Amino acid sequence: MGRILLGALVAHLLGAPAIAADLAPPVIPAHVVAPSISGARWDGSYLGAAVGLQFFRNWGSHGNAAGALNPAFPDYAYDYSRSTLNYGLYAGVQRQFGRVVLGLEADLDGPSRLQSQTYIGSPAYGQNAYIQRLTAHWQGSVRARFGFAFDHTLLFATGGLAFGRFTHCSIIDDCQGNTGHVIKYSSARMGWTVGFGIDHKLADNWSIKVEYRYTNFGTRNCNNTPNCAFPLLAGDPLNATDINNRVESHIVRVGVTYHFRTYPSAVVARY
Repeated sequence: MGRILLGALVAHLLGAPAIAADLAPPVIPAHVVAPSISGARWDGSYLGAAVGLQFFRNWGSHGNAAGALNPAFPDYAYDYSRSTLNYGLYAGVQRQFGRVVLGLEADLDGPSRLQSQTYIGSPAYGQNAYIQRLTAHWQGSVRARFGFAFDHTLLFATGGLAFGRFTHCSIIDDCQGNTGHVIKYSSARMGWTVGFGIDHKLADNWSIKVEYRYTNFGTRNCNNTPNCAFPLLAGDPLNATDINNRVESHIVRVGVTYHFRTYPSAVVARY
């Protein structure tokens, strides 16, 4: 009887490791489990809206019909800056490689209020009081973005092509209609823009950014032609022209961005 009990005990002890092995969780090969997403990710497309303050600088020179033939002697030279509210939409796509984030972004801003300044002409042309005025009907850009991600915070630089449509006036009235206008012309302009900023994720799909950009819309020469000058009285010859008008701006704005989550989620291994 004792031998039977001893044999049963030995058999039980020998079988215990096999039972324990059956109960232990299986070992999953390292290549089966995908790495988990740690911290914030900046991959994917996004859409946002921004508002800020824009400082326009409008400068150049103005001459009458005689001065147009001799730009060295314009009626007056103007150079002034004005600030205005800026608002618009932007969209982009970006990809993260370690800490480096590369992307492409486009934006389109709405019209701004009139920018104006009064100047007194030279004695040679009667010292008229002219109002120089600039209107931005719309403006936008297409830019590359390069940044470094620090978990929920992204520091970035941006630069690319800028464009917009502006109306310029050198006037001696209220810029309504054609009577009294010395110059009034609209034109689409192209230039370049550069800037930098910081983007911070508030949640997985939402972030807020602060951005500064400098934009140069280039030089526009408006000759003494009907599309950029009006006669003061019916039958009079064209009496004025703009020479080397230039526009640039500085802008600081805040944007709220929605990120479409397109990066992969962690994979749960099956066993």
